[in-house]
Amino acid sequence: MEGYAAGRPAASADAGRKVLVGELIGLVGGLTGAAAGQMSFDEIEQQVMVRGRELLRMVTQQVLDERAAGEQRRAQVTGADGIVRTRVERGHARTVVTWFGPVVVRRLAYRAPGAGNLYLADAVLGLPVRRYSWAVQRAAVRYALAGSYAQAQLWLQDLTGVSIGKQQLEQILAEAARDAPGFYPSRPAACCPAGLPLAISADGKGVAMRPGARRAETARKARRRAPQAFGNRLGTGQKAGQKRIAETGAVFDVRPPDQPRTPEQILGRAPGQPAPDGPEAVNRWYTADITATRAETISALFDQAERRDPGHARPWIALVDGDRHQIQVIRGQAAARGITVTILVDLCRARNYADCRRWPGREAWLGRAS
Repeated sequence: MEGYAAGRPAASADAGRKVLVGELIGLVGGLTGAAAGQMSFDEIEQQVMVRGRELLRMVTQQVLDERAAGEQRRAQVTGADGIVRTRVERGHARTVVTWFGPVVVRRLAYRAPGAGNLYLADAVLGLPVRRYSWAVQRAAVRYALAGSYAQAQLWLQDLTGVSIGKQQLEQILAEAARDAPGFYPSRPAACCPAGLPLAISADGKGVAMRPGARRAETARKARRRAPQAFGNRLGTGQKAGQKRIAETGAVFDVRPPDQPRTPEQILGRAPGQPAPDGPEAVNRWYTADITATRAETISALFDQAERRDPGHARPWIALVDGDRHQIQVIRGQAAARGITVTILVDLCRARNYADCRRWPGREAWLGRAS
C-alpha cells in the first residue's frame, strides 16, 4: 500500500498560480536588473536553464494539485478481483520524476479490508509503473541506444538534471523492448514491386558467457580444454570455450540504381572520385537472438521474407560470409519451402574460414589459385 502524502495540503488554485507568476517575474527581473548587467550570455543561459526548469516543475506540480483537488469521489468501485471498495481516502501520493524534476501525484484511494487499494486517477493520467515519467524513459532509451549506459546517464543529467542508475536504465530498456517480437507481425508486410530482389542476410557473433549460460557442447569443450601453451595467450587452434553464438539477421528489399554499374566504375575509379550509385536496401527488418539456435533465427528470417513474398514470385538473395553451417541451414530452409535462393558469399570474409580450405572447387570459389 502506498504511503500517505506528508506535509501541508495543496494550496488553492489561485494562490498557486500567483506563486508561479511571481517566480516568472523574479526570474526575468533577476536577469535584467542592475546587478546582472555584467553577466555573460553563458551565465544568463545557465540561469534560465536551472531556474526555468524549476519553474516548469512547479507548473507541472500546480496542474497535478488542481486535478487532485477536483477529483470526484465515486459511491463504490469494484476491482478486477470482484471486491467492492466502499471506503475512500484522500491524500495518497506517489512521486514521479519528470523531465523537469520530481513531482508528487495525489489522488483518491478506494479501499476495502483485505484488498489492495485502487487509484482510478492512475489510469486516467496513464502513470508509469516506474517512478520515471514516460518522457524521461523515452529519452533514456534513445540515449542508451545511441551510445552506452554511461553516456545516457551523462546526457540525461546534463539536459534534464535527472539522475538514473545503470541498473534502472537496463530495466527501462528491457521493458521498452518487451513488445518488439509482437510488434512486427502486427504490421502489414511492406509492399514492393514483383521484380525487385528480396534479400536476407545472416551472421553470427561469438559472445563470452558465464559458465552457467554456456551451451552443453561449449561447456564440455571448456572442461576438456588443455592448459594454454603461451601463458595468458591461446595457442594455434586453441579455443577459450567461453562463447556462444548470437545470430543476427536482416530482411530487406533491394532497390537497384537507375543505371547498372560496370566493374571499371567500381574497381577502376580514381582516388577521390565519387562512387556511382549502387543498390539501396529499403524496408529493412532486423533480428538478433542469443538464446535460440542459429537455425531457428534463420527460420525466422525466412518467415519474415515469406510475409513479403508469399507466392515466391520475386528473386531471392542470401548474403553470407562463408560460414559453412549458415549456408547449409539456408539451403535447407529454401528446399523445405520450395524457394530458389541465390547465395552471395563475401569473399573477403570467406578467406578467413578454415573450413573453406577443404571445400571442393575451392580455387574457383575463392577466385584464386591454391
